[in-house]
Amino acid sequence: MAIYVLIPLEWVVVNSTKSNGDIFSTFGFWFSSHPQFFENVASVFAQDGGIFSRWMLNSIGYAAIGALGATVTSYLGAYAFSVWRFKGRDVLFWIIIGAMMIPGTALAVPIFQLMGWLGLINSPLAVVLPTMVSPFGLYLLRTYLDASVPAEMIDAARVDGAGETRILTTMIPPVARTGLATVFLLMFVGAWNSYLIPLLVLTDPNLFPVTIGLNDWNRQSISPLAGGEILYPVIVTASLLAALPIMVLFVMMHRQLRSGLAMGAVR
Repeated sequence: MAIYVLIPLEWVVVNSTKSNGDIFSTFGFWFSSHPQFFENVASVFAQDGGIFSRWMLNSIGYAAIGALGATVTSYLGAYAFSVWRFKGRDVLFWIIIGAMMIPGTALAVPIFQLMGWLGLINSPLAVVLPTMVSPFGLYLLRTYLDASVPAEMIDAARVDGAGETRILTTMIPPVARTGLATVFLLMFVGAWNSYLIPLLVLTDPNLFPVTIGLNDWNRQSISPLAGGEILYPVIVTASLLAALPIMVLFVMMHRQLRSGLAMGAVR
């Protein structure tokens, strides 16, 4: 598994230091004799008027807002399914979980039509709103709350006069912070890597996330309409830069992710 993950990463790191000629004429998994990483980085931020910076900021905004929204909605739903007792609770829960079996591509056209009906096409909300609901986040947090929040604690809080709002906002989050952090991280990565929905709902290059922007550059490189401009060193280097925020986030939160997934797997 480590080899499967690290080999593509090594290729990107190595080739981000090469010129276009070296990319195609030298061994792909070792550095050339004339590295030019910093020149490639400068080219990335200079290409098309420096639009790469905007794409990165767009991706950070879309991913952060979407992940926060998905974490909040998953937490509220998980609390309801874990703490409250109502008729049809388990049936409703598994119907929601069944939504995970639907491929994302099958939902793309309905989401596009819904965004069009709401008048949100070519707006940031069209990218953010679909990421703010996650059946997987709901499942993970419910199993986490079932395993880490005893019913006696909730009952004692209610006896002491605590309402649902206080329990939700002050009592459970400290206990469930690892699960919440895990869901946020997973939702952030999913939103960061989102491609199909932004491709359908965005036409303004200034609103593109980095996934769509890099694909646009790639099309320029292989299209005769690009005027012969070679962008491969720029694309490879930009791909490495686009992966850095996710790498940093994983390094910062790997302990929470590991323990959160382990706890969430216990039912």
